[in-house]
Amino acid sequence: MAFCRMCNAELKRDLNWSQSNYLGPHYVCNKCMSAWGANHRLLIRQRAIAVLGGKCAICGEPKPDFLTFGHLKHDGVRWRLAHNASAQTASTWIAKHPARAKGVFQLECFNCNYSKEYRNTNADYHAVPRYIDGKVNPEYQKRLNVYWRNIFFDHYGAKCSCCGDADITHLTVGHPNSDGLAHRRLEKAGGARLYRKISRNGYRAQFEIEVQCWNCNCGSLRTNGTCPHKP
Repeated sequence: MAFCRMCNAELKRDLNWSQSNYLGPHYVCNKCMSAWGANHRLLIRQRAIAVLGGKCAICGEPKPDFLTFGHLKHDGVRWRLAHNASAQTASTWIAKHPARAKGVFQLECFNCNYSKEYRNTNADYHAVPRYIDGKVNPEYQKRLNVYWRNIFFDHYGAKCSCCGDADITHLTVGHPNSDGLAHRRLEKAGGARLYRKISRNGYRAQFEIEVQCWNCNCGSLRTNGTCPHKP
């Protein structure tokens, strides 16, 4: 008979314990292992945030739940592929290589990070060719995305339902019932394609939606569905 070293619960294989779950010489139950892992990831993230200055390098936002790691060279996809990386991998890499990290990353709030794609982008997609050398022109696609975003927010209102942010480049589709994944799977669309589908369907979404800024939308994922703006 074995007991969890952290909560002293009796360990039963395939019920509350996986044999691979151990810290040091002692086994721990699944629940305690999950809690330990979450706390460990949080500590690494806090260390990485401290390395990069503790606030958004663009607007100065200091709330940790609103912060993410922006790429100075705008090569996030390339970096993630090279390091087989996730957001947690970035935190760990920054914490392990603080001197090198300052030349690769900067702290950005979600609003500043996501708005880079749309800021200063013209919505007149007809003004540029759709194809170049047989491939879709990236500038055309970017302008088309901005066009459908503008159509969507013209209907629903270009203002965050939580904090009131009215910068349209900061806004996205929010799901107050935390069912955004199910919505995207049903529509087989996300991002600008989701704006287009909702708009073309006469704004009849099968899930409850609202306008949120990226800070409120992503920040709530880190606080069990409650925006960090709220007490």
